[in-house]
Amino acid sequence: MGVDYKNKIMSKGYLIFISLITVAVLLVGTTFARYLTQSEHNIDFVAEKPTKMYLNQDELLNKAIFQPQITQIDGEITSIFTLKNFETEASAEAKPIKFNLKAFVVRAEDYVPIEDAPPVKITLSDSVNSLPYTSKAETVNKKTDFYKTNQKNGQCFRFYESEQQDLEKIYTLNGQQNSEITFTLMAKDIDFTVNDLYVYVELVK
Repeated sequence: MGVDYKNKIMSKGYLIFISLITVAVLLVGTTFARYLTQSEHNIDFVAEKPTKMYLNQDELLNKAIFQPQITQIDGEITSIFTLKNFETEASAEAKPIKFNLKAFVVRAEDYVPIEDAPPVKITLSDSVNSLPYTSKAETVNKKTDFYKTNQKNGQCFRFYESEQQDLEKIYTLNGQQNSEITFTLMAKDIDFTVNDLYVYVELVK
């Protein structure tokens, strides 16, 4: 009898122990599930608003091509335009924006430069430091996202920090305030019309 009684006591203790472990596991699982649900909800709630950039009152996409106002005198083209992080009023939620600019010239597929003609020279300066940045022309590859999106043949002119042309110029519009930069684009020795010149802006991380 003594042995049976002890076995019964041990069995009941074992069952109680198993029950306690089961309850603990269920409680932990429920708490963790609630944490995940709340965390996902909070992540959605605090998601940052998308960065916005404007040309005048027109909002630009992360990758946008536009044709600014252009003046031409003989063989020289000048275009002045302003990019900003606000539309019409101050915005305390404005985020810092980093971007680069490229000039794009529409060309026919069979375009061949005139023999012995000087190459087209395009420079970009800004209201921040007024330094002119030189450019390098590249023929647009039909496999690039630029061509697939815009369906335009031609030359893309990238602007660089220095004459070595090893680091593309990146601009920044400051956050938490109204920020804007005015650009002056100049093209010399052109062999195209003003309707063939565009500006391509691309946001970078």
